[in-house]
Amino acid sequence: MKKILTALMAASMLMPTVALASGPRRPKPVLVTSYGVNAWCGPDTFEEKCKIRIGDEGLTGTGTDITTINQWTYSGQPYNMAEGVAGAVVGGAAIGMGSLTTCAIAAGPAAMGCIALFPLMPLLGAGIGSRAGGSGITYFKVLGEDADGNEIEQQFKTTIGRSGHVLRKLRKKFKKFSGLPAGEIRTSI
Repeated sequence: MKKILTALMAASMLMPTVALASGPRRPKPVLVTSYGVNAWCGPDTFEEKCKIRIGDEGLTGTGTDITTINQWTYSGQPYNMAEGVAGAVVGGAAIGMGSLTTCAIAAGPAAMGCIALFPLMPLLGAGIGSRAGGSGITYFKVLGEDADGNEIEQQFKTTIGRSGHVLRKLRKKFKKFSGLPAGEIRTSI
């Protein structure tokens, strides 16, 4: 019996298993030909919400599509992380201590509501104080031509956020799809 079991175990170890097989074929990744971002459009007021899309076909989403970008610029203050952190610390401490003092004076030490809500007050203060870093709104201006060759100027603004990755990605996509760095003008030869 031992000889049979030994032979079966040896044979089972030599057999190919599922671990040796390759996995399923993965589809090729989708080639991204455009990049979109939510923004506010308009010449002066920026009241209308729009979806800006930059790609091989140009700039779309601002009402009139720009097929050839001749110049693009951006301006605005990026979010300052150091000021935002400092504002969050100061705001959290100030509102947290202020709410605790107010609650202790107004409701007395036996107020259970103060004890239950106290952990939320420093978070509120930190959220308000983090606005000290700035708004992170960036304004874009794009000069170009439509499909008929008419010159068009489009302006929009977008909220970049605290990390700034949207601004970096938008600049990279504008440079890639227009072939121009920020501020450079396309000249025809």
